[in-house]
Amino acid sequence: MKTYRYMLKESLDAAELAEDLKVQIAVNRFCDVKISHDEHRNEIVVHLPEADGTIEDVVEIFMADYKTGELIE
Repeated sequence: MKTYRYMLKESLDAAELAEDLKVQIAVNRFCDVKISHDEHRNEIVVHLPEADGTIEDVVEIFMADYKTGELIE
């Protein structure tokens, strides 16, 4: 699995945005994606299965306007 940490703009609520991302993932019918948030750091953590660029593209497009930074683990 790949883990992505998205640091969010301070004006955004990590919990609310994580729920919106979960809806987007469900609409695209992807499974095995785990999404959580960290309120203290105001970030979203996304665990993706290996070698699936399609899921990565959907997440990247969704997060483009919300993130201030990204860390791939």
